[in-house]
Amino acid sequence: GRPGAVKFDAEGHVIGVIELDIADGTVHAIHSVTNPDKLAHLKMNSDMA
Repeated sequence: GRPGAVKFDAEGHVIGVIELDIADGTVHAIHSVTNPDKLAHLKMNSDMA
């Protein structure tokens, strides 16, 4: 539910996720996950294409 981005490789596999923690219109933290074990459950859906 927070703003962020999902990065895919050429085959459509998720290779990274970035999430922004925003309060009062200011970015307070940037969270990035690139660990394949933590991303394995994510899949691209038709809304992302």
